[in-house]
Amino acid sequence: MEPILAKQHYKLHVLSLLGIAFIMAIFGNGALWQSHQALLQWWLPAVSVLLLLHLGWRIRQASLSVGTTALYLDIKLCWVALLLCSGGDLINVNPLQIYHRQDTVIKHDYLIDSIWLFASGYGLLLWLLVRMLKREFSLTITQTMLLIAVAAVSALLSYYQLYLPNISLYSLFLSASYSFLVALLAVFGSWLLIQNLRLGLRLNYAVALGFILAMVADAIIGQFWLFAKNGEGYFPIARHVNWIIYIGSQALLLLFPIAMIRTHTKNQHLR
Repeated sequence: MEPILAKQHYKLHVLSLLGIAFIMAIFGNGALWQSHQALLQWWLPAVSVLLLLHLGWRIRQASLSVGTTALYLDIKLCWVALLLCSGGDLINVNPLQIYHRQDTVIKHDYLIDSIWLFASGYGLLLWLLVRMLKREFSLTITQTMLLIAVAAVSALLSYYQLYLPNISLYSLFLSASYSFLVALLAVFGSWLLIQNLRLGLRLNYAVALGFILAMVADAIIGQFWLFAKNGEGYFPIARHVNWIIYIGSQALLLLFPIAMIRTHTKNQHLR
């Protein structure tokens, strides 16, 4: 196992996070959701977010201690991205139980509000990923434009299936834009996976999978929580399924700083 991860007890943290997510899914689909709502909907997700932030900070500090100065900014920004996404998680908890905030059609439209933070966090990670692909795998402008085109077509086809008439312009603009962003995450993450075949670094495969799972998690939100049942959504089942995949995605994306360091070091040796 990667020495940095062993020292930070990465596996133990991830197993704890996934364990909490499965507990929420198993006990949160029936009467227990109503009788223990504070625990299943608020406190356990909050504990998960704190565990993610704690592990992310430890990996950040360890990565800064072994990484080159050229990667310091990228390593620090990875944790900033995690922090922004965690803010989105807190909005999605919806502690005040307020629905139809911005939209008369979509009940769980607090999910739309959280896009501001998730888009900032994932947008930052996407920028860092593109930087890495250019630096380590010689990503060209032509390749970039082709990948953007693939993401745009995928997002358009996906969103066309989800779209509900009469939703607010606010919901339409944010959800459509975010659909494109998460498609970019998956497409550029897939490109990292392909380009990494030459190096064969397992960390890069894990990070690539993290980016792809981020798209899958948000696709579940759109398909089953936000737009399903004419805006009512399949709640809380969709929430539980999303949370399991989302936690897995975030756990893999925590490896991004270490993947940057190991990729840079291996490329230096190959050159």
